[in-house]
Amino acid sequence: MRKQCQAHVAATGTQCKKKAMIGSRYCHLHHSWGKALVGAVVLLIAGAVLKPVAQQIWNTYFPSPDSKALRQLAFEKPSFEFYVNGVKIPTNCLVPVPVFGELTTFSNATNLMLHISDSGELRITAANTGKGTANQLMIHFYAPAQYTNTDVGNSWHAEPGFVGMQDGKLVANPRWLHWIHIADFATTSGAMFSAPPIHLKRNAHESIVPVIISAQSKETRETRVALLLNWE
Repeated sequence: MRKQCQAHVAATGTQCKKKAMIGSRYCHLHHSWGKALVGAVVLLIAGAVLKPVAQQIWNTYFPSPDSKALRQLAFEKPSFEFYVNGVKIPTNCLVPVPVFGELTTFSNATNLMLHISDSGELRITAANTGKGTANQLMIHFYAPAQYTNTDVGNSWHAEPGFVGMQDGKLVANPRWLHWIHIADFATTSGAMFSAPPIHLKRNAHESIVPVIISAQSKETRETRVALLLNWE
């Protein structure tokens, strides 16, 4: 049973005879609606601020099927390690994607010197060390145009060199030549893919040539390594 309103009439000094509202000490005439409105506004603001945090906590401990699928896809992406003429290229040779005009020399970018024979043959292999399969795997090979002549055969395709911004426009860096070879089958986790050999013909005045090798697939961005080639 609801209690009587606790308000007192100032003129007569008597207590209001109306029934108090549920959850309040007063009837609807004497209830402090201003305080209630302020409280409601505070609750709305607090809810708006705390909702994203609460949603994030909920998603962490109780992820939806779609969230689980996205996490699984991220975990199962392929990743690559490189071998050149059977020599594993260490991870400290990883380099960022260059901007226009950069990486014309690797004296400060790598400490790996790979010796090659007078034939100039390069055998490039990408190993999929990730958890997922690499579809449409592409091997990239970059060489400085002024240092060497390159015989890549018919299975490598010429592409623009490093692309960057110059005067607000996308342009190719003329200092570099660029070829790609695309695998015609998927490379599963733990598998290796070897591109057809490349033959470098060194400049008569140069015995050391900087090159970049990279790999990417439909699922991943390009991973690049830099190294120096030295003719024996």
